[in-house]
Amino acid sequence: MKVQSNAVQAYARTALNPVAPAPAQQPAAESSQAVNNDEAAQVSISAEARALAAQGKAVDEAKVAALREQIQRGELHVNPQILALRILDSFG
Repeated sequence: MKVQSNAVQAYARTALNPVAPAPAQQPAAESSQAVNNDEAAQVSISAEARALAAQGKAVDEAKVAALREQIQRGELHVNPQILALRILDSFG
C-alpha cells in the first residue's frame, strides 16, 4: 500500500523548507491572468505557523527509506483512520 496525498506532500515541502516572504501582488486589473474573487481561495499564514515552519525538523532519511521498502514489499500496513487521527493530533 502506497500512501500519498497532495496535502501531506505540500505540508512536508512547507514544513521542511525555510519560509520566504510572499511576493507583492499586482492588482487584478494589471494582472495578465485576472482571477474571479468569488472562486479564488484566500489563505493567510499566522506568525506562529511561519515560526514553526522555519524551525524545520530533521528527517531520518534511513528510516523513511526503510518504511518505503516495507510498504512496497507489502509488509507494512497502514490504517488510514489512525493515520488521519495522528496527523490531526500533531496539529494540536
